[in-house]
Order: sequence, then structure tokens, then C-alpha cells
Amino acid sequence: MEWFCGHYLAEPDHALDWRVSPLRAASLAGLAPAVVTTAWFDPLRDEGAAYARALEAAGVRVKHHEGPGLIHGYFGMGDASDVARAEAQRARADFKALLARGT
Repeated sequence: MEWFCGHYLAEPDHALDWRVSPLRAASLAGLAPAVVTTAWFDPLRDEGAAYARALEAAGVRVKHHEGPGLIHGYFGMGDASDVARAEAQRARADFKALLARGT
């Protein structure tokens, strides 16, 4: 993870910023509705699930999809996996519904 952070953050202490690590926010109340996707084989799976729970606890409308048997980059797998395609389509449908609703 340090290798990836080195490509994402200008300085290591930027990881302390809630905009980079939203679970560090004092409050998540008032954030826009969200769709959170995680995968079984993802180093960020637990943090993603915790974020979805924290959003829900803060009163934010959230949909959490946990891609069964999938890896972190499953959205880019296209037709290589029926499960990846179905999970990505389900998440896109939720995004579309949020956008159509406007809130």
C-alpha cells in the first residue's frame, strides 16, 4: 500500500486528510448519497465496508456492493468475468438511480 500511496499522495502526511481518508472525517453527515463497491480480494475491502457503515450511521443514503470472489480492479474486467460484469452493472444502475433522483 505504501507503494501506491507514493503515487497518489504528494506527501505521506496527506493520508491524514479526511478528503484522502474519509473515515478520518469528524462527521460524514450531509454528504451526498453514495455507492460503495468493494471486492473480496481487495486490500481496501475492510476500509470500504467501514466507510459504507459510517455513511449509513451518519444518515447518508448508501448502497454497498461487495463483489463476491472479485479483485480490486474488477470494474475494468469487462466481459472477462460474468460476476464482475454483473456487479459492475448493478453498481452502475445504483449510480444512475442516484443521478436520476437528484439527491
